[in-house]
Amino acid sequence: MCRYLKAQQGVLFLLKDIQGSELQVAGAFVSGQVATLMHELNQGGLVEQVRRDHRLVHLKEVPPGYVEIKSGLGEAHPAQRLLAPVLFEHKLLGVLELATFQPLRPEDLALAQELAE
Repeated sequence: MCRYLKAQQGVLFLLKDIQGSELQVAGAFVSGQVATLMHELNQGGLVEQVRRDHRLVHLKEVPPGYVEIKSGLGEAHPAQRLLAPVLFEHKLLGVLELATFQPLRPEDLALAQELAE
């Protein structure tokens, strides 16, 4: 999904248990490289909102200093963030969060919405 949408960063949060009360970081896509992060997620914020409501959140403007995309050559703020529920047979499995430098196209948002249903 990160490569298709040309997202520079992405994090996949998966449910820790069947009851769906806790999420944990299952993996990350950072500047073209995949890193596995198996640590607990501090619940709250937009990830928690998407987990609870099962609805996509698209932030068209990311506040400066909120999140940075870093590489060996420098760092920059993303233009947009997209958080989408990961559903299978209408049951939540997790939340996908992406950060992009370029604005997402309508067809990108349509794909994300379709995957979230």
